[in-house]
Amino acid sequence: MLNGMATREAAIISYSNDYLLMCIVTLFAVPLVLLLRKAASTPVTAPSQAAPPSQAPPSYAGPITAKPPSQAASN
Repeated sequence: MLNGMATREAAIISYSNDYLLMCIVTLFAVPLVLLLRKAASTPVTAPSQAAPPSQAPPSYAGPITAKPPSQAASN
């Protein structure tokens, strides 16, 4: 009987502490949400002004040449 009462009281205290923690986190998060702003939109270029698809960006190193798993297991 005493064990059940202590367990029930511990559960009530833990829920109370969790609720308080969620309230504090929410109170700190709301001002951060208000600081967010909409991203600047980038102008859309016409297809005639866009780079042709055959030209890859300078950082492109070529196709990946990894072997499929079936060939890698045989080596």
